[in-house]
Amino acid sequence: MSYGEKTTYNTHKSPVLIILGIFFSIAIIYFLLVQSFNFLCYGFKNFIYILMENCGSYESLSRIIIISKEDAFKAVEKMMQFLHDPQMKKLAHIAVINSHWDNFFSNRTFMHLSDVKNIFIFCLRSSKFLFILSLILIPVSAITKNLYNLYHIWLRTLAFICTLLAAITTVAIINFNTFFVIFHKILFDNDLWLLNPHKDYLINLLPEEFFAKFAICAIIVFLIFCFVFSFFLKTLSRLEAKSYL
Repeated sequence: MSYGEKTTYNTHKSPVLIILGIFFSIAIIYFLLVQSFNFLCYGFKNFIYILMENCGSYESLSRIIIISKEDAFKAVEKMMQFLHDPQMKKLAHIAVINSHWDNFFSNRTFMHLSDVKNIFIFCLRSSKFLFILSLILIPVSAITKNLYNLYHIWLRTLAFICTLLAAITTVAIINFNTFFVIFHKILFDNDLWLLNPHKDYLINLLPEEFFAKFAICAIIVFLIFCFVFSFFLKTLSRLEAKSYL
């Protein structure tokens, strides 16, 4: 390119490219959001237990029943294994509760966690499938010289999703209890999530405060993941721009 000439980009966005770009962006955002929760649950060692300590979960439980802290935390460990393992069909944790052997998980708790597990496994599998499918668009965009356009469609879609996420977060901060109830009514078609703290001991270990703080941490991780992916796409876009030189 001679001096004084400007680098030109293929800025034409066909309707097909826009639709595919939006699908690509939403699929990647969905994957990164699911992986943010998955990372905090299973990738960040002891995060769940650190957060429980921060929320005073054991102290809350010990006001309801007599159980050792070790047994209480082992119950959460068992629950985490159950939620992540598709082959694990039963959930039980026999411990000394109120001076006699008993199952920490009530039938109602087990049924609710089974619903949670089905949703969690579905999200993990579907997000991975959509992620792999959407990645096909990157080499296609590179071949057709549309990485610049794909990157900017990604940025606009991400900005929209983040704005929506900020609005939802604001509503949740204002009244988390109401948000928590509405969230569960949308997500579940039964009332098994309405647990009794005197019978369903898990609710004492994982109170609303725990979920509120967990959600905030997940959003932070999600934003970090999005920043990294944005940098990756931007780098590819710049490499494409150099090909015009």
